[in-house]
Amino acid sequence: MFGTTSGLLDVFEKYAHGDPDLLDKLTSEMRIYKDAELDFGRPVAIRERSKVMTDQWWETYGCRTPNLQRLAVRVLSQTCSASGCERNWSVFENIHTNKRNRLEHQKLNDLVFVRYNLRLQQMYYHFIQKMILVIVLYIFICSMYLCLCMMKSICVGVT
Repeated sequence: MFGTTSGLLDVFEKYAHGDPDLLDKLTSEMRIYKDAELDFGRPVAIRERSKVMTDQWWETYGCRTPNLQRLAVRVLSQTCSASGCERNWSVFENIHTNKRNRLEHQKLNDLVFVRYNLRLQQMYYHFIQKMILVIVLYIFICSMYLCLCMMKSICVGVT
């Protein structure tokens, strides 16, 4: 519990950005939450802890602790994904084969970093190439349209 509380206080300090009044309000509101006072102690709030999405629960029952509610909803509304880690592990597994299993840790991390960033660079260049193709195609279509308009105006002027 000590590590959790310490970590929570770290989050409060970062969120408050050096504002002592906001920090005091957050810690005060946290005590209200921990002691299940105000709306947090209502039987319906206790029952819904495990039934409702956590950000929705905070929006419903945290109204009387607005600073803590705002922080909780902000944190709980963030999406989480392991795809970035999974990509790095995939690259790591490709580099760390039986032939290369004696690579020191830092060198292995450096190789993963370089390979991952090269892949990002390739994706960026591929995107740029597609965008250039779209722009060239757009210019071609516009020029064809202008040529047709000019030909129509010439033909109308001749007759």
